[in-house]
Amino acid sequence: MPRNKFAGRYKRNEYITSPSVFVIDEKGDKVGVMAIKDALLMARDAELDLVEVAPNADPPVCKIVSWSKFRYQQQQRTEQSGKKQKKLKEFRFKAGIGINDKERKIRRGIEFLDKGHPVKITLVPTRRVLKMSIKDIFNELLTHFEDYSRITDVQRGARRMSVTFKKKNIVKDKKNHM
Repeated sequence: MPRNKFAGRYKRNEYITSPSVFVIDEKGDKVGVMAIKDALLMARDAELDLVEVAPNADPPVCKIVSWSKFRYQQQQRTEQSGKKQKKLKEFRFKAGIGINDKERKIRRGIEFLDKGHPVKITLVPTRRVLKMSIKDIFNELLTHFEDYSRITDVQRGARRMSVTFKKKNIVKDKKNHM
């Protein structure tokens, strides 16, 4: 297994197997198509590395960069893309849940909705609870979220019911004051 997660993804220097490559220099200018030997000499003259950034292109695209700087920039990109994703938060309610536990889960669900995360509420019935009371509990839960969100998905199974919410888009009325 490679020592770091970028070692196997990008070919660099002598590991580039294509006979000719399209070269981009350290300033970002397009140099053009040249033989791999000439590209390697150009990279060595600049005391940098030749990194294959688009191996599927014809000819492959290589960039003259510092390998450590390139790895750092790639790592920063992957971390930034991970931060932007909003993950689904799920809250499970049993039919016999206590009042304080229910209120705490509702409060946390609303906080996650305000942050932009989708929230899934699942009601898991127990054998002791009648079907009519399950629907009453589920409707009660839905009333807490109707002001903050919109329903995106409803699932009803034999053993559980679930609803997925997303934050409600508030459209402000544009009024022209003259």
